[in-house]
Amino acid sequence: MAEAGAPERSCRFQPVEHGSAEYAAECALRQKVLREPLGLDLYAEDLEAERAQLHFGIFEQGEIVACAVVIVENDGSARIRQMAVCSDYQRCGLGTMLIREVEQQMLAKKVRKIVLHARIEAVPFYNRLGYRVTGEQFLEVGIPHLRMEKGL
Repeated sequence: MAEAGAPERSCRFQPVEHGSAEYAAECALRQKVLREPLGLDLYAEDLEAERAQLHFGIFEQGEIVACAVVIVENDGSARIRQMAVCSDYQRCGLGTMLIREVEQQMLAKKVRKIVLHARIEAVPFYNRLGYRVTGEQFLEVGIPHLRMEKGL
């Protein structure tokens, strides 16, 4: 799944259980990639509320290198949030692998639509995966985002 010129990696996708050691590593990755650059603290958020959400990770040699959190809604849709890829692994195809695997997991749960809030710089990535902008630009965690969705 690596892009041309990227080193081959032996990465595996797996669910992450809330409260596990893997979950702690997932939170650390989200903190480093998504919150620290904005001067925010993930641990100031109510992480206990994430117990009812689904967590997924990509692991290489036992270490989490990419993750995403998913909320399955009652209307047959799901929302991907907090997707992060370790900086050393960005642009190697792991983001694509993660989204494709999450989509397969959601199809198995009879989800028919995925929505997400994409940072502006990530919109082209999601466009390549079939997601389309469905709303006006808005601020989330202090930076511009667009709502995107994809039918499964």
